[in-house]
Amino acid sequence: MNKELQEKQQILKQQLNTLLTTKNTLVLSTINQQNLCDIGLIPFLYFENYFYILISELAAHTRNLQQNPHAALLIHLGDESSNNPFTDQRVSFAVSTSVVDQVDLKASILDKMQHKLGKTIALISGLKDFSLMRLKAKSGTLVVGFGAAYVIDVDSFELIHIDENKVKEIKRESDFKLNS
Repeated sequence: MNKELQEKQQILKQQLNTLLTTKNTLVLSTINQQNLCDIGLIPFLYFENYFYILISELAAHTRNLQQNPHAALLIHLGDESSNNPFTDQRVSFAVSTSVVDQVDLKASILDKMQHKLGKTIALISGLKDFSLMRLKAKSGTLVVGFGAAYVIDVDSFELIHIDENKVKEIKRESDFKLNS
């Protein structure tokens, strides 16, 4: 990779890191028993390549994730001063979910969540119907403007520009999966 491309990758990784670490809420989409989408805005913590959410068993998302651990999330920069919403920075991921039961890990994550999201975490984490869930990214896309969309390699966090060739490759892979 040439130096200019390396510098661009570094800037993009910084933009991605900013979205993941400074935003407090994500949009979560889950599938219910009728195969319909439920969507909601949920506070989160991003830590060591995982997203953490604290959600109530009374929420539709929790029931949905108990039946189907696959979901999608979106984090939006939310720039109200943007002249063109089509160019707003955003990142989306397909994720798999699991409940965090390990006591030490749970305490550590809840402490980090409280530091980032406030004292409400201490209040609701003590309620019996709330569960701490970990979301692991399976695939992702970063959009930073027109013609500036990138596939995120979720293992290395390398960013692959989505150009005409990449679109064709993605379409071939989709067609192959549909016909398999």
